[in-house]
Amino acid sequence: MISKKIFPFAIAAVVYGLMFTSYSCSVEKKTKSNGDSLLVSIQRYPCFGRCPYYDASLYESGYILINRKGFMDNLGVYSSKATKEEMKELIKEAERAGYQSLPDSFYNPGIADYPATITRVNLNGKIKRVFDGEPEAPQSLKKFEETLHNFFTQKERNWQLIRKKAGEED
Repeated sequence: MISKKIFPFAIAAVVYGLMFTSYSCSVEKKTKSNGDSLLVSIQRYPCFGRCPYYDASLYESGYILINRKGFMDNLGVYSSKATKEEMKELIKEAERAGYQSLPDSFYNPGIADYPATITRVNLNGKIKRVFDGEPEAPQSLKKFEETLHNFFTQKERNWQLIRKKAGEED
């Protein structure tokens, strides 16, 4: 039987695993079939409050895909297009953050209510993944995550609806 102290962690681990598996399988299959490679991505997971959570990816062609899952306007899957300048700036931000030299994971099992973030960056053909699950992760990573968040959540961008979230009204 799971103790009361471990139960929230077990639930969070199951939820994170299901969300990661369902999103990554559907998006990565589409990407590989058309030959477009990932440039950057971010996955923000829910907290026990009202933290926005979503998965978003930018591909080398400039194609942007975001799945707005909760605590955001207009939930569902949307696409858009990035400019070459925006793409270059995101890579420069990753380099300024020292992204390639960061550890692969920042995790504190004692913190249950922290909205974890996973970022991925393709630098020189190599995709680096960093899991951020604690508030004490380096500020350079936090700043880069915020840059990605701002990029992927721009309201001014020309977002095209692909699929509304199940249960959402027109």
